[in-house]
Amino acid sequence: MSVTEKSCNRSIVNPPTVFTYEGATNSKTINGVLVTKQFLPWRLSKQIDKWGYYNGPNTNDNIAYAIIPPTTLIEPFTQSVITYGTAQRETVEASMLRGALKRVDYPNGGNTQYILEANDYPSTSESAAPLSPPLLLQTAVQPYKYLVCGQKVVSTNYTFINDPIGSVKFQLKLTQPDTLCSNQGNPITLVVKAYNNSNQQIGTSVGFNIQSGSRTTVLIPISQLIGSSPPIGTPITFQLTTVDGWGEFRAFNITSTAITKKVGGLRIKEVRTHDGIAATNDIVRTYSYRKAADPNVSSGNLLVDPKFGYVGTGQSQNGFINYVNFSANSLVPLRGF
Repeated sequence: MSVTEKSCNRSIVNPPTVFTYEGATNSKTINGVLVTKQFLPWRLSKQIDKWGYYNGPNTNDNIAYAIIPPTTLIEPFTQSVITYGTAQRETVEASMLRGALKRVDYPNGGNTQYILEANDYPSTSESAAPLSPPLLLQTAVQPYKYLVCGQKVVSTNYTFINDPIGSVKFQLKLTQPDTLCSNQGNPITLVVKAYNNSNQQIGTSVGFNIQSGSRTTVLIPISQLIGSSPPIGTPITFQLTTVDGWGEFRAFNITSTAITKKVGGLRIKEVRTHDGIAATNDIVRTYSYRKAADPNVSSGNLLVDPKFGYVGTGQSQNGFINYVNFSANSLVPLRGF
């Protein structure tokens, strides 16, 4: 793209000011003329990150309805864990840069070059490994009908030597058996509880139900199941109960690693001004977004991580009800401020 200055009678034509943008170009012949255009994503593309910036190419365009990333909510009354969404809504810096201004060439031969980068902030990355010794409960070895129909209860004792809060999470899985049980039409349910050595329940029951198929939860902090001050050094009894389904409860040790995470939006990393005469005359301005105390840590601060679902309370003719709502648009309830 360029802009050319001309005198009123067009007798004087200055060299153009040329604008160059990031990203590939698309060439197409129109009426016998080769036209080259800079790539820009379709304005209604579903290939966007959580902040609405282009992050393609990905499979979001194949999603028929709302582009919701994997989102987990816990319904407060039944403590059912509900996960929904498959969209890829993470930031991809290379894709977001497409169409951004890269260079301006001036009529006098000089130019200004811009290097942009994505915003970022300090975060953590988690890796999960099964506890050692393992903490695992299954209602049967395989989800065969004759093994899982009706109510099944299994339990095991486990002793934590160290405080597991913050380092241990668990996962639940519930699967419809190979053949429907006689109680056809009713929900297939799963619930897990924890008890101390006095047989008193600690923490909160966690569970959910399905009508068919299978559901696996994301990793859930163990504190939700055993409370924030669990007994250390004494056995905890974990109890898994299912009705007409195959259930699994499995605990993991979580290791957190400090990372720098990219998010939506671009910022200037470097501006280089060239006078058109010699590179030794270049004026280079660089911009750093790191903490003064530790240059390896981003100074960014993510005030609110975009949410794509929330739990609400409403009123029906039968009284108050809890409900969950998922949306392709980030939701930030004002009550949180």
